[in-house]
Parts: sequence; structure tokens; C-alpha cells
Amino acid sequence: MVMVTMSSNSSSSNGVMPMIVDSQKTTQECVVCNDESDGLHFGKHTCRACAAFFRRTVSLKLDYACKHDNKCEIVKNARNMCRACRFQKCLSMGMLTSAVQHARDGLGKRKEVTQKRVKQPEVVNNQTPSCSSSSTPDYSMEGNMWSPPLNPANSHGSHNSATSSENSLPNGQNGNGNGNSNGNNGAYMPVNLANFSNLHLDGSNGVYLANPIQNAEFKVLHRMVEGYNNFLSLRRASYTLIDDIPRFANGDPESVPPANFATCKKTCRVEASLVMDVVVKYFHPFDSLIPQDRIKLFESFYCFFSNTERAYLSYQKFGNEEDNDRLIMPDGGYAVISELDKFYINAAKGDPAQLAQIFQSAMSYIVKQIVPHMTRIQMDDYELCALLGMFLWRDTVSDLTPGAVAQLHHTRDSIISDLHLHYRMRGYVDADVSVKLGNLFLLIPKLEQSLKLIRENYSIAELFNMIEPDGCCKRFHEKSAQ
Repeated sequence: MVMVTMSSNSSSSNGVMPMIVDSQKTTQECVVCNDESDGLHFGKHTCRACAAFFRRTVSLKLDYACKHDNKCEIVKNARNMCRACRFQKCLSMGMLTSAVQHARDGLGKRKEVTQKRVKQPEVVNNQTPSCSSSSTPDYSMEGNMWSPPLNPANSHGSHNSATSSENSLPNGQNGNGNGNSNGNNGAYMPVNLANFSNLHLDGSNGVYLANPIQNAEFKVLHRMVEGYNNFLSLRRASYTLIDDIPRFANGDPESVPPANFATCKKTCRVEASLVMDVVVKYFHPFDSLIPQDRIKLFESFYCFFSNTERAYLSYQKFGNEEDNDRLIMPDGGYAVISELDKFYINAAKGDPAQLAQIFQSAMSYIVKQIVPHMTRIQMDDYELCALLGMFLWRDTVSDLTPGAVAQLHHTRDSIISDLHLHYRMRGYVDADVSVKLGNLFLLIPKLEQSLKLIRENYSIAELFNMIEPDGCCKRFHEKSAQ
């Protein structure tokens, strides 16, 4: 096996497995308590104390409860004050429950295993008590091994109830072969880190076979996902500046309050500024463009971002609900499509019932067409950011410089290449990768149609002086139509 240490230029800060090796140590902080890290544990740089706490919690399936509404701050000198918040922070920072194994001690010496008594590794389920799973896939690492999921369709803990042909392994395999003949009792089949890209299934026993991989590094997509997760945190914090009465007062990150039109209008300008900052910092090479090209691309992009992301958030929250009738709105709350007049009850102009009638078709299209599509393909953060990249780097934007046009074509190629690598790392092979790519990109015309309907609805409402969106939103709607 290949021994792995971290490279100084490897992007390991958000939970995706590092690819390149370097023996030189660099000073790192524990992602949980900010104490000094002594190395990579369960996919993240942590101190020994937090790594031991995480391993013990997962392996023993411990359940904790916070007495302070899950708002406890986890720092070096107070990391033991609330175990519930400490474990939740471990998960939110990307520590991998799937990397915890009972047969070894990841913090010290290996347990001695004699020939007389051999303990088989016990796989810990990714679903932990009273904690929801992220839509960002886990690339599990334990020591120098990478283990692909047994069934890629179940790699998102919160969306594993839907089934489809594009979410199953080839030939109906469950990653375990015929009757588990490999003797692993359902455990993941380990694959050498240097050979994890071109994975295939041997039809006789279901064992993963690997061909050597060359330059297995994300070019742009990994960084985009990191930026999107950073954006989520910033936007959540901005709600306290927008709300006259706090809507998220209970401290529950999973809570979704009812939305209203007035709050959504306030959100537009704040959110647009946050998105612009994230795009400049994380959506490389946007930062290298001249200001004129940046403005043109972003003005065309923002409405696509807002529309696509609220459909994605609706899928995450309500995608598995039968006959779902709710849609996440720009202010983070939800609107009930069959009761849309309540959303417009505080609109400055127009009758709420009439406004609801105008916008209901566009919003129903998102709920009935786009959200089920995302649910069916079990969409994740990498796929979301790939779509956002396609909308940002649109070659239909007029009057871009030749340098920007060349850059956008190159960047779109990089995104597709990264997405292909992402699917390979999740265990998809051959035609399954093409099916995944095709089903994802089939969302693009639906999202474009959805935005077209919304623009038409706004035009009708403005024509009859029933609504007055602020100048920010109006400009973005006009530019996205180009």
C-alpha cells in the first residue's frame, strides 16, 4: 500500500481526500476546536482529543443532547462543555463517519491481531443519531486506503429512499459480490489510493478492480463546492440583519419558517453581494477576468443562481415528501404553492390573490418538474456547483472580450472533467458516468424554462402596476434574458 501525507498545496480543508503527498509538516489548526492539529484524522486536520472524541462517538453510536439550543461555541478551552455541539461541529466540518473502523486505532498503534482471533472490520453507518447527512459526498479515507461506496445511490444519507437506474451499480451489484464471498461481511472493499479512478466490477465476484490514474486532482469544482458551503454560512448570518423579528430564533439549523415577499425583496441585494464575493474568491478563474467581463457574466448569472439554488434547497428539504407543495424562497423560508396568496400578503402593491395567480404557474413548474428531477438523480453539492458553473460561464453573453470567451470554454471543460472524476470517486463506472452526466445536464433546459416563466410573470405584474421589485432584481432579470 501507498503511505500518504499531505502536500502543502493540496486542498484538504473541506473533506475531499488529498491526492498528492509530501513529507514536510505544516502547522495546521484543528477544524473543530482550533487547537494545534497533529495530523489528518477521518478526513480532516484535528487535534488528538477531537479525533478520539469523534471516533468514540461514532463507534459506540453515542447520542447527545444540547441544553442550550445547539448554539454552544466549541473552542480549545471549552471543547468538553457540550458534546452534542462538539459532535455536530465535527460533522459540519466534514469529518468522515465512514472512515471510523473498529479493528484499528487511528490515533495510536494498531491493535494486535493474532492468527487465533481475528476481528473483522466493522463498518459504521454514515447515518448518526439525531444528525442529518450533508449532500456533499464523503470521500472516505482511513490511513492510506480509499473505499468507494457499496452503492453510490445511498451516499447521501438524507436522500437514499429514491431509486433509479442511474443511481445503481452496474449489473445490479451491491459492491459485495455473490453472497459476500470475499469474506468482508459487507465491509467496503479497499482500493489502493494510487489506483482509485478507473474502477470496474468483476462480474464473477463483484470486487472493485482499479487501473492506475494520472493527475487525479480537481481543477476547479472542488474549490467551487468549498465556496458554496462558505456562502451558505454567510447567508445564514445575514438573516439576522434582514429580519425585523428573528425567524430562525430556535437555533435549529434544519428549521424552515414561512417566507414572505417583503423579506425576499430585502434579501436580494444582500444575497447578490455575497454571491459576487464567493464567485470572485472561489469560482476560478473568474477573478482573473477584467472588470467589464466580470460584470457582464455575473449580471447574466445571478438569477440562474437564485432560481437553481432554491430548487436545490427545496429538493433537500422536501424532495422525498409525497405530493410536495412547498418551495424554498430567497429569504430562506418556504411558500406553499396552493396558498401562494399568503406569501404576497404584505406586498406593497396589488391584490395578494391576483399576484399568486400570476406567479403560481412558474413556481409550480419548479416544484413539479425540477425538484422531482433532482430527487430522482439524487443530486449533490458537486453537481449543483457544476450546473452553476455552466450558467456562470455562458457563451451566449454578449460583448465579452476574446480572452473571456476562451477562458469560459476552457473552464467549462474543466468543470465537466472534474464532474467525471467526482463520479468515478463515488464508484460509478463506464456508461453509468455518462448516464449521470446526461441526467444532470437535462436539468439545464428545465431551469432555463423556469427562469423564463418567472421573468414573464414579473413583466405582467409590472405592466399592471401590481409589483415593484427593487432595481437590483429588475436589472438581473433583464440581463439573464440575454
